[in-house]
Amino acid sequence: MESVANRRRTRSLTAASQLRLLQLPDACLALVMSYACERVPWPERSRLAEVCRTFRTLFSACAFSGSVMRLNLNTLSWRLMACKHKAAIRKQLLAAVKRVAPSVTRLSIKFQLDYATKLSLAALLAPLAPYVQVLDVEDGLCLQLIEAMGSRSPAWDSLREVSLSGCNLWIDMEAPEVAQLEQQLAELPALTSKIARFECSCQGMDEGGESFFKQLPALRSLELEDWTAVDAPRDYSALRDMCNLSRLTLNIVEDLETNLEDLLSLTQLQELALVGCYRASRGLTRLSNLVMLDLQPMMGIEPGDNAMGPGAAAAWKVSSLTELRWCGDVVFDAGEVPINLPRLLALEIDEAYFPPSGFHTQLCTALRQLTSLRLVGGICTRLPPDISCLASLQVLAIDSCQLPAMPTAISTLSSVTNLQLSNVAVGPHLPSWVLAMPLRKLWAANNRLTSVLPKRKASAAVCERQEEWMGRLTHVCLSSNQFRELPQQLMQHATQLVELDLAYNQLLQIGSRAVDEMQGMTSLRLLRLEKSYWLPVEERWTQASQRAIARLKQARPDLQRSRATDLLGVLSKWDDAYFNQDADALKALLADNVVQHAGKRVNAQSTNQIVTEKDQQGPEAVTAFHRKYFENYQFKHLPIVRAANEQTSSVYSLWDEEAVLMRPEKFDEALPASGSATSLSGIWRLVLDDQLKVADIWFLRTLTREEKKFRLKHRPNQLYTDFKAKNVAAPTLSLSDKQLAKMQAAAEAFNQAWSTGDVAAVHGLMAPSCDTINPIFGERKSSREEWEEMVKDVFQYWEVKTNDVDIAVTASSNKAFLHWVVRGVQKDTQEGQQMYGLNLLCFDDDQQITEVVGFRQPLKSEHDHIFKTDSSYMGHLDKLHMDAEH
Repeated sequence: MESVANRRRTRSLTAASQLRLLQLPDACLALVMSYACERVPWPERSRLAEVCRTFRTLFSACAFSGSVMRLNLNTLSWRLMACKHKAAIRKQLLAAVKRVAPSVTRLSIKFQLDYATKLSLAALLAPLAPYVQVLDVEDGLCLQLIEAMGSRSPAWDSLREVSLSGCNLWIDMEAPEVAQLEQQLAELPALTSKIARFECSCQGMDEGGESFFKQLPALRSLELEDWTAVDAPRDYSALRDMCNLSRLTLNIVEDLETNLEDLLSLTQLQELALVGCYRASRGLTRLSNLVMLDLQPMMGIEPGDNAMGPGAAAAWKVSSLTELRWCGDVVFDAGEVPINLPRLLALEIDEAYFPPSGFHTQLCTALRQLTSLRLVGGICTRLPPDISCLASLQVLAIDSCQLPAMPTAISTLSSVTNLQLSNVAVGPHLPSWVLAMPLRKLWAANNRLTSVLPKRKASAAVCERQEEWMGRLTHVCLSSNQFRELPQQLMQHATQLVELDLAYNQLLQIGSRAVDEMQGMTSLRLLRLEKSYWLPVEERWTQASQRAIARLKQARPDLQRSRATDLLGVLSKWDDAYFNQDADALKALLADNVVQHAGKRVNAQSTNQIVTEKDQQGPEAVTAFHRKYFENYQFKHLPIVRAANEQTSSVYSLWDEEAVLMRPEKFDEALPASGSATSLSGIWRLVLDDQLKVADIWFLRTLTREEKKFRLKHRPNQLYTDFKAKNVAAPTLSLSDKQLAKMQAAAEAFNQAWSTGDVAAVHGLMAPSCDTINPIFGERKSSREEWEEMVKDVFQYWEVKTNDVDIAVTASSNKAFLHWVVRGVQKDTQEGQQMYGLNLLCFDDDQQITEVVGFRQPLKSEHDHIFKTDSSYMGHLDKLHMDAEH
């Protein structure tokens, strides 16, 4: 009786309503039990087990409360296909989803399930259906998803809103499939009435395909993209029925003159972006509810033609606007009131070439209420004295152009708290007029600064004014300048500073005195000091600086870093471990479930690849793989370019390995190549988990001399290349958000070309002299035309079914990384294949692609032609071991 009473008491004390516990994962609970049950008598152990079961129930009940459950179906497919006992794993997966389902109110689905997993999407989503309120789907709209949400599936009674983004319907699907999808949606009004956001590429859409949009009458946000539609204007009549549409983005190259009436009928629109469209601004005054307008017409459509068209000046008379972004030369009409924007608060003008007189006076006198002014690119020689009219201005940004001459009236802008002077060649210190502005945030990246303010001795009054000015600063970005030491002025007087960015100041060194001063900056929470990793390790910091940084970390452990900084920090440790050829240091970075991917499967079997012939799973297997390489070769590992994608927790590195030489004890006289030094190049992609441990590894590199001798059937010239990663290194930059967005868009268009074989989308984004090289196979194309011909040739015998891509651009360099995984069919054999590649894109100052470096796996036909049978990379290293022992 006593035990029963104790059990009831235990239940009451551990009831969910009585406990306030942190969310604990199952592994943590198991560890708690294993520790707690040591030397515990059995009755107490039973009570402890009951408490732990309550913990587990509590965790399941609130696992995703207040957060989003994210399902990456592509990663899920890979993991399932890599498992030996797939049926058991599928069962465990469905049970886990069912257990946490009651806590899931927001669900994010990315990509699609691979049919080879034999996992039904309907079965996966069924436990979640009664609870999900908001559903986000990225690149996952397909027949299976609609079936899983259809009338035969569990009711999605709680669902309020659906968002569909990254759709490529007319690329990923055949015409009958799109028609079937449209029919499915037509039969599910309860679902379509909740689809509030739709982002889709119209590339490949046949004439009349716009009828698909009639199935989405409840949309509040619509974004369409197609950079190949110059001669194929779309029919936007379906938009007339979207009574709730408040946000519309047309990222489409087309003349809107013929169907502008359909757009102007959307009088409820609040946000409108017309990117690539031309003759698009006339009549915009009819959109009486419009508050945000983004006009970026396609430039150079026809010689002598005005991309804006005769009605361009109408944009300056949409009186309801609060935000306007204008790209190109500013055009006004000749009326008495050329500007009628009484509510406009934010104005951005991009790539405008102002007349010699400088910035238009009308923009100052007519926009006195303006709070934000941004000038990006173009040429503006001077700001007018009437700039003083902008007394309410809080944000002033001048980016990627020559700093205009400033009138004395600039000192009257006493409301500016956020100043951006990035990439305007200012130096060696900031201009004196900044002291008149009560700045809180200062962004002055990619300039020639060696100090914040002049170092020369000033009067007591001036010094007091400078100290007061610095005392207000909370956020300062001085990256990519020419500082040799931490700015002493800020260290001493910026008492409210929260964030300080000094990254990529390659001359910067840190002394012990600076560390002492940093300890007194109690408000500082973020400090960036990283340098470009194309520099050799020993050239980044002196020994004294390394000691000072170590002491700073110990003295100020509270200094936080950005997610990207944390990710790149792990990559630094990885590259340093490779530089030191330290396998144990690599192992310390690995997650317990780490997978090094071979990536390519034919008929569900891994095939021998360039470097990794099969997936390496677990820390022991991954470490053993790299340890064998370290034991056989000596080399100097030099990372050249790095980037991070915070959304996917991925980091990339392009690297060289110089003086690669087989170690004397492994020398094999039977291989003529042995003993000869060579150099290698390659790219990593590491995917990190929430604990910043490496969970997934993808990499490709060129072959050593011994690998070529052992693995190749013959030694074709095209497998030899003089490519060196260090040749693409560039001066450190600090690119603007706009420049990064252009690079991202170009990378996406580049990948799209390889998805469809249609090069039109990327044609205007590649420089005519763009150089393309595949370091593994030695393929080289010296122009855009040759690259386009190569793509067209490939698609004569290759058809892509799916193409998943991850992209990372770097603000410190004009580079972008792509990791792509494609599944397709070789047309001549009708054999399904899967392969992956890692690319680097280099850009010029206009964000045009000037060089493409592509590492990829071979097609099966290429593999059979080039490589010997059973000539795996690990087999090659094992042979070296056996020869050495013999």
